[in-house]
Amino acid sequence: MQSISTTVPIRRTITSSGPWRRNLQARALKTVVNARPPIREYFYYIDVHGQLFLHDTVPRNFTTCFKDKRFLDFFFSRLRLNDLQQAHARDGYRYVSPCGREMNYVQAEDAPIVFQDLTPDGSQLTYAGSHVHPFSPSSLYMSATSGRLYHPLPSALNLSPTWMLDDRRTSIPPLGLLRSSLVLAKLFDKLNVENGSVQWNGREFPLHVID
Repeated sequence: MQSISTTVPIRRTITSSGPWRRNLQARALKTVVNARPPIREYFYYIDVHGQLFLHDTVPRNFTTCFKDKRFLDFFFSRLRLNDLQQAHARDGYRYVSPCGREMNYVQAEDAPIVFQDLTPDGSQLTYAGSHVHPFSPSSLYMSATSGRLYHPLPSALNLSPTWMLDDRRTSIPPLGLLRSSLVLAKLFDKLNVENGSVQWNGREFPLHVID
């Protein structure tokens, strides 16, 4: 009888819906949440050639940048604006590329997406590791300040160059930078900066200038 009198009240307490049970559930939930591993933070840098580095990498060149195409495709496809950590954003990390329990903060020298080249038929721009995006010669933009050329991004990438993030003009779409080697090899002799146009496949298209 003694053993029965000590177990029955405990069983009733656990199956009840009173404050004791709610407190027990709250403590259990807190334990589960605290058991999760913390989010690991990494910091990256993208230069004007579109090369990706860990931020502390010295020197930064082709030898020390990331080159694995699968990794680059994954990393750049997840890029978005940093609206999570304003302290890091103020330090220049205006973009993030989340990956599970990791948060990758990204600083860009100019634009986070840099188009590397044109496909052999000239119809598509390449970026990241092996991603492609249709090339539209009628949609080229030029910075009046730097002289650099830009092209609209895929609709899924709502990313603008760092120097344009605070620009409120809605008429300018999110832009990716054209790598200088691409411009020199494939577009330089087709540009007419004086009248603001570009020749492509026998046609002339306006060159949009960003003040």
